[in-house]
Amino acid sequence: MTFPLKSAPTYEDVVRYFDNLIDYEKARQKRLRLETRESDLVRFRDLLNELGNPQFCAPAFHVAGTKGKGSTCAILASLLAHAGLRVGLYTSPHIASYCERIRINGAPISPQEFAHVVATLAQRFACHSAGGSNDFRTVFELLTAAGFVCFAQTGAEAMIIETGLGGRLDATNVFLPQQRSKQKLVNIITTI
Repeated sequence: MTFPLKSAPTYEDVVRYFDNLIDYEKARQKRLRLETRESDLVRFRDLLNELGNPQFCAPAFHVAGTKGKGSTCAILASLLAHAGLRVGLYTSPHIASYCERIRINGAPISPQEFAHVVATLAQRFACHSAGGSNDFRTVFELLTAAGFVCFAQTGAEAMIIETGLGGRLDATNVFLPQQRSKQKLVNIITTI
């Protein structure tokens, strides 16, 4: 579905648009196993490639696991910020606002910036593919891309990326081994 064109989309417009995408955070596990495919991650990497690979804008710490991911991410982001780096932090889920998922040096992006980035991405790919296979399929994909784009636009010097529901097909698994020469990457696995 195409994002409704509007000169200044609001946070509420974006949240309503999410209803048109798959939201695995609200889905049952059976559906997740049935609908997640290897081709989803390949397609998502292709979308990021069309955006200029913003996931490679800065060294990344990719955090996975069952318990302690959020705490590990918060501590790491705080340490790096206190060391003087501009740090992008991408986490999930959120408590009150989707803006909480994308932070720069501890501060969530504004609702206006969030709406602008998400709406721009949704419009670009929906128009580009005309509803075909090159648009965003899930809320998490769109949020992940928005996080990477925000970090690239704000000049992040380090990124902390928390996996969503985890596993090898998680949308945050876009850091390929052969691309590590372009970017330093640390993988962290907390308690499972």
